[in-house]
Amino acid sequence: MILVIILLIISTLMGASGAILFKKASKDISLNLKKIITNWPLILGAVLYAGASIVFVYALKLEELSVLYPMTALSYVWATIGAWRLYKENITTKKIIGIALIILGVVVITIK
Repeated sequence: MILVIILLIISTLMGASGAILFKKASKDISLNLKKIITNWPLILGAVLYAGASIVFVYALKLEELSVLYPMTALSYVWATIGAWRLYKENITTKKIIGIALIILGVVVITIK
């Protein structure tokens, strides 16, 4: 189970990093193909999302979907922290409560 938890943490960190890069890419996004293929945060974000999916699929080989899928909510925790650190987004009381509930849910699901 330790390996699965490590894989899920890696996967969710990769997914959250992808989302953070998508936020950065959104500044320069357009429907111009040349701008899309030269938008490195967009490309790197997509690569991280794909990598996160591959790590998640490998974790599915080791554990049940009904246990793992709720754990992907950790991506929201990492994305919120990243948005706060990098983009100075506010962390409200509601967000703190939500993060606490996500962490509590992950702990409850992983207890066997």
